[in-house]
Amino acid sequence: MKKQFAIFIDGDNISCSYYENILLMARSYGEIHETRVYADWTEPNMKSWKEKLLKNPAVEFQAFRFGANATDNRIIMDAVEMIFLNPAINAFCVVSTDSDYLFLAHRLRARGKYVLGIGGANAKKEWRDSCDTFLTLENGGSHSEADKPKHPKGDLYDERLTDRIVADGFDKAKATGKTDIDGWIIMADFAQIIEESYPGLWGQLGGNHRKTLEDYANATGKIDVDKSKPGKYRIRLQNASDAQTNNAALPGLEGILGYGFNQTKRDKHGWAYVANFWEAIKKHCPSFKNNPGFWKKYGSTVYEVLEEYEKKTGEIEIDKSRQGSWRVRQKPQEQTPDNSEIVAL
Repeated sequence: MKKQFAIFIDGDNISCSYYENILLMARSYGEIHETRVYADWTEPNMKSWKEKLLKNPAVEFQAFRFGANATDNRIIMDAVEMIFLNPAINAFCVVSTDSDYLFLAHRLRARGKYVLGIGGANAKKEWRDSCDTFLTLENGGSHSEADKPKHPKGDLYDERLTDRIVADGFDKAKATGKTDIDGWIIMADFAQIIEESYPGLWGQLGGNHRKTLEDYANATGKIDVDKSKPGKYRIRLQNASDAQTNNAALPGLEGILGYGFNQTKRDKHGWAYVANFWEAIKKHCPSFKNNPGFWKKYGSTVYEVLEEYEKKTGEIEIDKSRQGSWRVRQKPQEQTPDNSEIVAL
C-alpha cells in the first residue's frame, strides 16, 4: 500500500533551513498528504520560518509556550486525533530531535501506522528506535550508522535512493513505453523520470546519477546494469525479463499498451477508439518503434492482439458494439467500501 504522509514539524526544535530537505526525505518514502509546522508564531525568532513558508506553504499551528513541552503536547494530541479523523493517512512523519515523541511513535505503530522520524544526529537512541525509519538532518537524510539497513550484498550506497523511488521510476518508464521488451531503459532516461517525480533528488545525492544507481545495484542486487555501450548505460529491475515471461500472458506488451492509453484521447469512462490507440503507438511509442516486428507474434492485426490480451490478462475491456469502430479501455478498478470504525484508544 502506498504511504500517505502527514508531516508534523516541531518548529521550535528544527531550523527552517532544513525544510526543503524534510519534504524531499518524506517524498522518497511516500506521498505527502498534509504538512504542519507547530511553533509559537508570536516569537520574533520565528520570522525566518514565516518567510520560508511563503515560498513552500504548510499549515501553521500556534502553540503558545505555556510550559516547557507546549509544542510537543499539541503535536502529540493532533497526531493521535488524526488517526480517527483521517483514515486515509497511513504514515506519520515526526520532525524533531526531542525524545518526547517516543510514546507517540509507539502508539501510532500500534495502530498500524508507519512512522518516519527525522531529527538531528544527537537524537537519543530511544527516539530513533521507536520509529520504523529515522533519518538525520545534518547528513541530508542519511540513516545514522546505528540505523543503516543491512543489504544482501553488504555494499554501501546512499539510502536516500529508496526502493520505492526506484520502483516508481520503473513503473512510470513502463507506463510511458520507455522500457524495451526485456525491461531495459537507458540510464539517463530513467534519471530524468526520477528527477521529474522527485525534483532535486540527484543534487541531494551528489549530482552523479550513474554512480548512485551503480552503487544501488551493487548494494541491493535489485537492478541490473548493462555497460556494453559506452555512454549509453542501461538498467532494468533484477530478473525483469523472467518476470515478464512468467507473470504476463503476453510479455513486452504491457508497456506498449500503457503508452497507448497515456497518449490517446479517451472519454470520461476511459474508452479510446482502437484506430486512434493504434496510431499513437505506431508513431510515438519508443519500444514499438525500436522493434516493430515483435508485435506480429501476438497477432496479425491490433484487434487480434487486443483480443488475446483481454482474454489472457483481463486487464482491458473491448467494446465491439459499433461495427468498424472498436473501442478499448483499461479495466476499471473495483472500489472497496471504507468500513473503518473509530475505536477507543
